[in-house]
Amino acid sequence: AFQFVYLNSESVLPMPYQVQIIKKNYGIICWRYPQPRQMTSIHIYPVPMPVSRPIHIRCRMEYFSETHETFLHYCDFMLSETSTKQLTPPDRPICATIWRVVILQSLISVDGTCFEGSEDEDLSIEYLQSDFKVDENNDFILHPKVLVGCMRIDTVFRAEKVPKLQLLLCCQDIELNFVNQTDNTGELPKQLNKYRLRQTPNITQTFLTVHVEDLQMHSRIYSRNDFSLQTEMR
Repeated sequence: AFQFVYLNSESVLPMPYQVQIIKKNYGIICWRYPQPRQMTSIHIYPVPMPVSRPIHIRCRMEYFSETHETFLHYCDFMLSETSTKQLTPPDRPICATIWRVVILQSLISVDGTCFEGSEDEDLSIEYLQSDFKVDENNDFILHPKVLVGCMRIDTVFRAEKVPKLQLLLCCQDIELNFVNQTDNTGELPKQLNKYRLRQTPNITQTFLTVHVEDLQMHSRIYSRNDFSLQTEMR
């Protein structure tokens, strides 16, 4: 059975069989399995909300990568008051011991109209329940413990799906300059044989510059014939 722990910070990762309910920003739940597990099915059930119109709350599921030493995106979904959803896991097999769900937005209800809030708005709240809190900006804050009751997650442990080796190559800044330079012999291609080069000192000209930032190459090796390579850059 999992142990539930209430925190106000995400600086500490959970222990095996531990669920952290973190009241930071709009709310986070984070849990840890004793071994790397792969998601097989994710069911999202309706969540009662203190508003007069059906709304949706954006959430994101992430997994902790020991190679990247941070949480990476897994999938996005919406919490709804009226509908049940079954999420389809990504095609790529991902096994991780630590997973979390992050609530990405708060709620506001004014005269029955629901929309996203901002720090500059001064609005009055009309509906309240015990699992909803109000902050200094008058936003509905959905308590993260609600996520525990509205989600059913099935996982499986497959040893063959756990990478035997992972490699990560990171380059913050790469610049490639492509240059041309005149031939010292002064000879031109046949198509330009009626022209002659002017005798000038050798000058190097840059005709193309490629600048790449934050290049990451991540490789997972499962066996000799089974591996994957992902590249990200901007």
